[in-house]
Amino acid sequence: PRRDRTRGRIWRVVYRGEDGKGASPPGPVDFTQASEKELVSWMGAENIAVRAAATRQAMERPAATALAIGMSKTSEASPLLKAQAVWLAASRGELDAAVASEKSQPSDPLVRVQLCRAVGELSTAAPPTLAWLVEQLKDGDPFVKRAAADALSRHPRGEHVAPLLEAWQAAEPADEQLVHTLKLAVRRQLTAPGGLAALASRREALPAA
Repeated sequence: PRRDRTRGRIWRVVYRGEDGKGASPPGPVDFTQASEKELVSWMGAENIAVRAAATRQAMERPAATALAIGMSKTSEASPLLKAQAVWLAASRGELDAAVASEKSQPSDPLVRVQLCRAVGELSTAAPPTLAWLVEQLKDGDPFVKRAAADALSRHPRGEHVAPLLEAWQAAEPADEQLVHTLKLAVRRQLTAPGGLAALASRREALPAA
């Protein structure tokens, strides 16, 4: 009796107010029926699952993608919307332009983290974009540093060895995740031409394991 036969659960607990007579909460949003403006609004939602679903739907609509990217450049845009717009820009092949915009006008650390992750997903990245990644190793936010190191590990270059070693030296030993990510990034650079030579020339700068 009273089983929830619609959602596959034996019991469904719903808050209806203190007197138990309130209305049921709204059900899940059908993003396929949402307008472009509604999708952009949902892309700034606090719930990450909602943001991701709205972003995936926006990627299938050029008009929604263009609207979201445009609105993310306004001063009223939230960091959450700007972070989701990074992936829309990546889907359109405009990530280098997004990095250039971030470089000229830095925003929230959340946006920089997403930019680093998106660059890491590229098969190839432009030199200015890689140079921006290297700069993020000196960011004041540890999450940005870690995302930059991880992205650099996916784009091995001999010239990345020195800045990664410097970031490793400057990292707090207590931040084990950052240190580990930097170690992996340095190791990955050794697969690139000039990587081993760069490490040998900086052997004295190699931190203790």
